[in-house]
Amino acid sequence: MKTGAIEKALGNFGLSDKEIEVYIFWGKRGALKGGDITRQLKMHKAQVYRTLKSLQKKGLVEVTLEYPARFIAIPFEKLIDSFIKTKKQEVEQIEKTKSDLLSDWDNISQTELDYSLEKFSVIEGTKKIFNKIVDMAKHAEREFSMVSTFADVFRADRFGIFDIMTPNKAKANIQYKFLSQLSKQNLKIAKIFESDLNPIVNFRVMDSSLGLTKFSRMVMRDNEEILLFISEENELSTTKEVCLHTNCKAIIQSYSGVFDDLWRDSRDLSQLIFELETGKVPPKTQIFKNPEIAKESYNKSLAEANSDILMILSSEGLIKLSEKKPQLENWEKKDISIKIMAPIINENLNITHQLLKWCEVRHIPLGYFETTIIDNQHLFQFTPSSALQAEPQDYDYFEKLSTPMIQIIFKKQNNCF
Repeated sequence: MKTGAIEKALGNFGLSDKEIEVYIFWGKRGALKGGDITRQLKMHKAQVYRTLKSLQKKGLVEVTLEYPARFIAIPFEKLIDSFIKTKKQEVEQIEKTKSDLLSDWDNISQTELDYSLEKFSVIEGTKKIFNKIVDMAKHAEREFSMVSTFADVFRADRFGIFDIMTPNKAKANIQYKFLSQLSKQNLKIAKIFESDLNPIVNFRVMDSSLGLTKFSRMVMRDNEEILLFISEENELSTTKEVCLHTNCKAIIQSYSGVFDDLWRDSRDLSQLIFELETGKVPPKTQIFKNPEIAKESYNKSLAEANSDILMILSSEGLIKLSEKKPQLENWEKKDISIKIMAPIINENLNITHQLLKWCEVRHIPLGYFETTIIDNQHLFQFTPSSALQAEPQDYDYFEKLSTPMIQIIFKKQNNCF
């Protein structure tokens, strides 16, 4: 029997774990004596009677007049109706007394609160978090930005965030920016969302094929407040979501820079959906400023090489390549053609002779940017921060160009061989 949802509901009604266990056990068994419950639940007699007494005070138990008395649980449907009625009465009472409460509060408030102070708060639970996100969207004056998974976007939609962003309700000149990551795994859910996207929401996506497997989930409003998810996102997990909310300027500025970088490198949602469905990928250029992401993308493309690799290296880069013997042997096993152009000098002359076992090597003058072309489809160019001899993964600027036209662009270099 699936009781998880019922247990959760009873907990929300204010029942303790023992009260929930006793109610569920005997809720469908009719009138039972306390001893029957004790034996079948294997609980201590005193504990059972304390629990029954507590349930009786809460109006969930009826007792017969016979001796020994038998206990009857009120029907679950009646319990739900009673809870709904109680909550409605509480809401109505609060609404009736709202003006009086605010008036009383104004009378006792002696000083005006300083809302400019930097504050931090932790928000736990999906409902509280997404209510806060909707509240941020309502109070946006210039820009509302959200970096999240598609699951987060759909949760936000259920809480009514896109109702705020309709053309007739949204404030003028507000930029609504949503950024998520699209892959084949979430393509179906992305297409459902795309069909309902309203015109004033600017929704873009990160291409997971570029190696951007992890990103910070965050929500920002007008560079005045930020909500950061500090729990791991897992749609199958039952772990309670936790967020940090703050108006700290330093934190907001830092994450604004992260968002701007992600947004600049993002793609149009409809275009990327079309590419994933058809397999037709147009030429695209990607600039990496994160060294780890640059290295991951570069090594992934090298590992997936099928036919040929062309490298323009520095003299130092030639030496570094010779140290990667396992990789060179792997390329040889895959029958991949490797062509190297680099300045050949006294310091790397012996290395060059060793590399001839796996590669073709030709001399070029000093001064070329290090470049790698893989299968005439992927071009990586490294712009060094200080010297041309720096390793590719140490560069501040890393550019990847994916296009079938590389073989034409670099026709002259290929003719060197």
